[in-house]
Amino acid sequence: MELDELTEEFVIESKEHLESIEDEFLKLEAQSDSPDFDLIAKVFRAIHSVKGSAGFFGLTNINDLSHAMETLLSMMRDGEIKSEAKYIDELLVGVDYLNQMLDDLESSNDLNISEPLEVLNALIKGTSPTAAMEMETVIRLGDVPQSETNGSFGFEVDMMSMKHLHKPGCFLYELKYDLNTITDENGTSPTDLVHELLALGEIIDGKLSTPATDFSGDISEVSLYYELLYSTVLDDTLISHAVSLPEDCIRNISNEIDSGDEPVMAEDIINDVLHDLVAPNGEIKENLFPDSTEEIESTEEDIVPDEIVTNKKPEVSSASIRIKLDILEELMRLAGELVLVRNQQLLLTEDSAPEVKSITQRLNLVTTELQEGIMRTRMQPIGNIFNKVPRIIRDLSKKLSKEIELTVSGNDVEMDKTILESLADPITHMIRNCCDHAIETPDERVEMGKNKSGSISIRAYHDAGRIVIEIEDNGRGLNPIAIAANALKKGMHTELELASMEDKEIQHLIMQPGFSTASEVSDVSGRGVGMDVVKSSIEKLGGEIDFESKVGQGTKFILSLPLTLAIIPCLIIKVDGERFAIPQVNLVELVCLYDEEVVTLIENTGDIEVYRLRNKLLPMVRLSDI
Repeated sequence: MELDELTEEFVIESKEHLESIEDEFLKLEAQSDSPDFDLIAKVFRAIHSVKGSAGFFGLTNINDLSHAMETLLSMMRDGEIKSEAKYIDELLVGVDYLNQMLDDLESSNDLNISEPLEVLNALIKGTSPTAAMEMETVIRLGDVPQSETNGSFGFEVDMMSMKHLHKPGCFLYELKYDLNTITDENGTSPTDLVHELLALGEIIDGKLSTPATDFSGDISEVSLYYELLYSTVLDDTLISHAVSLPEDCIRNISNEIDSGDEPVMAEDIINDVLHDLVAPNGEIKENLFPDSTEEIESTEEDIVPDEIVTNKKPEVSSASIRIKLDILEELMRLAGELVLVRNQQLLLTEDSAPEVKSITQRLNLVTTELQEGIMRTRMQPIGNIFNKVPRIIRDLSKKLSKEIELTVSGNDVEMDKTILESLADPITHMIRNCCDHAIETPDERVEMGKNKSGSISIRAYHDAGRIVIEIEDNGRGLNPIAIAANALKKGMHTELELASMEDKEIQHLIMQPGFSTASEVSDVSGRGVGMDVVKSSIEKLGGEIDFESKVGQGTKFILSLPLTLAIIPCLIIKVDGERFAIPQVNLVELVCLYDEEVVTLIENTGDIEVYRLRNKLLPMVRLSDI
């Protein structure tokens, strides 16, 4: 595999980890008094995976920052600290920095991360009188001189990391992988290797090294090593097979560190393993070993999983694979061409023999199913956007000193990836407006007889072949009087024009360019760029936006969007030998007139033709005339 492919895999997987844990951090903050330790363990493993993989590519900044976050999480996991807001705040800042570095991997080591690192380390040191000492006490392990063939071993690890990552009863190893041979020989990518190692132990530290001094030649001919400090329950008889390394690339350095703890008995280790495998109801969480109906007698020496003995990896059936977007785009283009050919074939065979018609109908069905199948590959759950909203509301509630509760439903509703990505900014803008303009401060809400906590709800659902997104708040609502005064001040309308408008018409003025009711400019809102930007963004996607608002009760915005932009259902009409396509989304009703109805039901008002529909006159425009 090329290096670009390996780093791309690392970035994609790391991003997935970070997206999945942001919401978990908010859940942990809400349950700080009695945290879910399984949830903490899940978040810890995600950050631990990012750190382990970053070491393979020499991404020191990502490695250092994730290590500090990992240390703080390990203290939560071990019950030394609670998942309080002050810790969650900085962990979320760490996630932001990691995302920023993943977006620009080449410059990630140049980014200044001193501020988040200092804050995280200060939090760790401030947890207890001994924490600072543990952070500053460095343990030197595996200090072996460099040799011409093997390079050099050796790690400097703070006592805090050893305390939380290297548990009593585990063995400590130095592992050395040659990155130029691992992928070629084993077909294993660095991220795959990290997964395998984390399934059996903990990666405490890692570094890149090479015995080479001249890099002017082919880099692929230079030995580049990734050395790991690794803690695991596997002893010397099992470790080589488990980590897929020859014995001369593994060193047991367990005797170089004295944890000061009492030795752990085998029964305790077994109990720990059982705790990880068995759920509280007695069910096995994962079937990690092959099924067997035979009764096996084992001794302490022969409890070895078959995969380790034979050095074979168990076959894993994956329900999904990653496909590059440009391949999907090409498939989509080819499907579109096939649809055009299908349409031409349908026209040519209208008067053909039954056999030809039958084949054409079959082609029609297969093409339609193929097109729908390819379309589904572009569909993604709208939860990919909704999952970012809790973080936005959390940060804004603190910044604005407001209490805001969020309700989300419809995360599983799917829509086209292109539309989904274009929706992120408009929805973020609307949520910020809700928090800043709509939701009152706790004191204001109490004075109005409301609950001091405001609420925002987001809901997505299917309706008539389209996706509807509703964003509703129970805030102050849109005040027509304030909006009219603002419109008059800006010269958008005269007093006479405003007097003739209904309240809903005045409320809709917020969709006009440059309209804002914010009393002052802030970094949240009030910059004169408001709902008109949201409206134009939604309309560019073939969507519509509307709202309902009651003063003092709240506002509900309703977004209606197509499932995809790749296919637009249309009504095809033919006039004077030319075909025209009218998008179905623009059709309100289809009225068909036959024979003499064209003469009897179409009336004239002056020079204008009109049609009387349910006692309402509709002016007519003939397409052939225009």
